[in-house]
Amino acid sequence: MKISLMLKYFISTLLTFCCLAIQANATVLNDSLKKYGLRVGTDIQKLIRSASSEEYNGISFNADIRFKESMFLFSEIGNEKKIVEYSNVDSKISGNYIKLGLQFKLNRNIVGLRNLIYSSIGIGVSSFDQKILRYGIYNIYSDLWGEFESTDTINLESLNANWIEIGFGVKTEILNNLFLGIELQLKNLISQKNKNDTSNFYIPGFNRTYEGSNFGLGFNYSLTYLIPIIKK
Repeated sequence: MKISLMLKYFISTLLTFCCLAIQANATVLNDSLKKYGLRVGTDIQKLIRSASSEEYNGISFNADIRFKESMFLFSEIGNEKKIVEYSNVDSKISGNYIKLGLQFKLNRNIVGLRNLIYSSIGIGVSSFDQKILRYGIYNIYSDLWGEFESTDTINLESLNANWIEIGFGVKTEILNNLFLGIELQLKNLISQKNKNDTSNFYIPGFNRTYEGSNFGLGFNYSLTYLIPIIKK
């Protein structure tokens, strides 16, 4: 049910982005995004979550470079630590990830502005460890003992996962060469490694996982600075 609601929200948001992109192309004929360069920054959403939550700590750095009129190569590297709590299990996940892909400019900007509406497609790879801090076991053969809880830590190391993702985003120039952006991502797991038949409850870079589904959702708020290399 939760993944279904999240997918509906994601699709409705994508439709809004598409409408904005179509309107921008239909009404604006001038493209002033003429600087080709390296744009570097960070996901400020992760910094805010790290400062406000005891269950999460993460940081990431992203970069993109424009090599064609409407095409960018992007990358992101990051580290995340997350405590996941369910009714019958608690786990702590920590690890690193890297993402690579392409962004495609959808709009033409208003003269004097360098705002960007784009779509993206990329791949992600994550390497992480998971600790099971608490788990419940139910003995179906004993009405007397029933369920009991164990707090013996189980270390699951050298786990990994990879996925593909598509995204839609907006980047707005708030100061000269300084951009504030938001991006929504729909992800699909290609493969993942787990141990002891234990689910990977959270995958760094991919986010939360859902039982019986390979889909995941993500978003970021980016603050990036454009280092101009050449001007067209």
